[in-house]
Amino acid sequence: MHPWRDRAQLFDIVREVAISDFRLKYNDSILGYAWGLLSPVVMLVIYVTVFRHILGVRGRGYETYVLVGVVFWAFFQDCTFSGLNALTRKAGVLRAVPLPAVVVVASGMIATLITLAINTVLLVIVLALRGSLSHLSPFAILPIVCLALLASGIGFFVALFYVHFRDMGLMWHTALQALFWMTPIVYPVESEALAEVLYLNPIARCIYLIRWFLTSQFFPATRFMALTVLFCAGVFALGLYMFVRRQPSIPEAL
Repeated sequence: MHPWRDRAQLFDIVREVAISDFRLKYNDSILGYAWGLLSPVVMLVIYVTVFRHILGVRGRGYETYVLVGVVFWAFFQDCTFSGLNALTRKAGVLRAVPLPAVVVVASGMIATLITLAINTVLLVIVLALRGSLSHLSPFAILPIVCLALLASGIGFFVALFYVHFRDMGLMWHTALQALFWMTPIVYPVESEALAEVLYLNPIARCIYLIRWFLTSQFFPATRFMALTVLFCAGVFALGLYMFVRRQPSIPEAL
């Protein structure tokens, strides 16, 4: 039997590597994590300053709107990049140890889920202190899980492509810039017709749902939620399947 075939053992390895990646990312200190928060906080200040005070965006609760968007977009970006970079960071380990490549990629992305969990708790506390937290906030767990599945599925895809196309890092960085502006992170959408177009973007659907549950006290249609869940779960399942299917050739390609 292959030494890594035992599922319990694989789970333990993924958990330990994910925790190790999380600690290394923030230098195993609260101060390191605080510095990690600095970038999204700075971006929040910049976006609010530009859109609110320069471009004249009006509307109550705009700061909260941007805060929620920035927190969850930062996770999506971080998760997909972690998947993309995981193989190159641990290429030597994969060549030396018969460790499934999926474990390495999954561990890197799970480390970002730890950050997401902490950031979400902090976000809920901030919203509660501001009096902006909706009584529907517990339902936000569903779209947050959907966003995590979507980001992880895409992370498997970009990691797999990166093995064969080393320009994938630059390509994905460019794609993320386009996706950012195609997603209502920093700009509100008042046109119903435009909103319907944006709903075609699964990232936008997840963030819309998170905002509705966390701050708007709006419960969307069941069909909207069901389609979002099915699509995100489908992307995750397909990304994982394709990666596992191709992983035997990954160590040599690296």
